[in-house]
Parts: sequence; C-alpha cells; structure tokens
Amino acid sequence: MFENKEKTTGNSEHYDGATLRDVYGAAYRPEGNKARYIETRVYLQQVRDEKHREDLIKKRIQYRKEAGLDTSEAEQELAAVQDKLKRVTAEVAEEISKLYNVNLEMVMVKRYIETLSWDEVAKSLDIKMRTVLKFHGKALPRMRRILLTDGLVELAVEDPGAKVDAGAETDSNAAQVPVQHDTDEEEPGEYFND
Repeated sequence: MFENKEKTTGNSEHYDGATLRDVYGAAYRPEGNKARYIETRVYLQQVRDEKHREDLIKKRIQYRKEAGLDTSEAEQELAAVQDKLKRVTAEVAEEISKLYNVNLEMVMVKRYIETLSWDEVAKSLDIKMRTVLKFHGKALPRMRRILLTDGLVELAVEDPGAKVDAGAETDSNAAQVPVQHDTDEEEPGEYFND
C-alpha cells in the first residue's frame, strides 16, 4: 500500500506527498462511504469538538497559573465554551432521539455524545464490534434524513447523474459529496469507522 515509503533513522517512517494524497484521498473519495455522510458526521461531531476545545482551554489555564499569569480572560472563555458545549450536547442528543430505535440511539449516544471509541462503545453496551458498526451503519442514513428535514445540514453537491447548470457558480473548496437516495436497508460496505 505504501510503495513510496522511505525509511528514516529510528522507528519512524516518512511518506512522501504523493503517497499521503493517495492515502487520505481514498478516505474522502466521493464514491466512498465516509464522504457520503460527511455533513452528518460534521454535525454529530460538534460535541467532541467542543469537548476538545474545553480541554485545551483548561490546559491553557493550568499553564498560565503555573507561570503566575492572569487567567481571568481564559476562564471567561472557558465558561463560554462550557455553555456552548451544554447547548450543542442537548441539541445533538435531541436529534439522535428522533431515530426512535433504542439500539441505534444507544450506539449514537455512546459514540457522539459520550465520545467513546468504537471499542468502548462495544464494551459499554456489551455487544460485538460488528454489531456496533452495523447499528451505526443503519443510523447514519436515518440521521442524515433527520438533519436534512430539520434543516440542520445541507448537501454539498447534487446527484452526480443530474445535469449541472453551465452558468452556475461553483465553489472549488466545497466538498464533493454525492447525494444518494437512502433507504433504511443495509448497504454493503456501510460499516466503517470515523
């Protein structure tokens, strides 16, 4: 898989730019499963992002205290981030509850609200990893429809088979995500990690 790999000193390996583009490009190729639900994943991962932001501010406050510097500005920023985290968590939890399926909801809550790893989700629910990924694979298309219906996400591009207006402006930085009509049926290759 990594033909362009070059060994360097020690245990670390270096990959040239072309190989990295190949590796990372495969994850977000428009026909790939990850790209299909990217707008849904971005929405669901808001809680994780805010938790990370909160942790970073806490560390910054700790470093400033250790250095004997003023922490009042950082503490105000922390309070604002904690308030936003509460609002985002409540909003995402409310959207997940619209799945109306206990199994799917539990997997989504463990993954996106409690921000557990896949292994931790499987252990906490006492089910096999394959089952966790199966439930997640079923929940993502449903979450996408819920979020689209509620107007919380927008699709990046139209169906690849649809005609594109030649006069329409396009944003070259927009994610190229194909719109596919989802069903609640399992799709092959639908079980994946993020």
